[in-house]
Amino acid sequence: MTKTESPADPFAEPLVEPLEKDKQSVHEEMELLKLQYEELKSRLLESTIMNNNNLKEIQRLQQENAHLRRTPLFIASVIEIIDGGMVLLRQHGNNQEVLTKPSEEILAKVTLGTRVAVNNSLAIVKILDKPADVRARIMEVIEAPGVSYEEIGGLEIAIQEVKETVELPLTEPELFASVGI
Repeated sequence: MTKTESPADPFAEPLVEPLEKDKQSVHEEMELLKLQYEELKSRLLESTIMNNNNLKEIQRLQQENAHLRRTPLFIASVIEIIDGGMVLLRQHGNNQEVLTKPSEEILAKVTLGTRVAVNNSLAIVKILDKPADVRARIMEVIEAPGVSYEEIGGLEIAIQEVKETVELPLTEPELFASVGI
């Protein structure tokens, strides 16, 4: 016999068979664990996404809660600026007048008629934009119509009045300034 050939061992065959069965069961357990790992990984990803969504919702609710707890603001107008940095305000709605001392930054920005937001203690919190009259917005022309005076028939007197009252003051304002208009 050569070294590469081994004599048939009568005890080797019975030992290999249980080891093969153990190997197969370990392999099956490993495949099952891989599937469980993938499932847990997927559930972790879903949980992370749900957690992020919940955190966003919590943040939104906290902001809403803070907004609801904030003191209400009232609108007032500056009716007089007094020496020494004091401002006389008239609160809208009840016409209550109040004298307050705003910060230097706000004092530099306010003029007579400026709309401001004031808190419960009637301190100026914010300067507001001038309101736009809803009636004026309705009459606002978004696109200029493509109609000329020549296309309008039967309204010569009305067209002449429009030209004199609307166009002429815009095109030749010096005429009206000379007469005091």
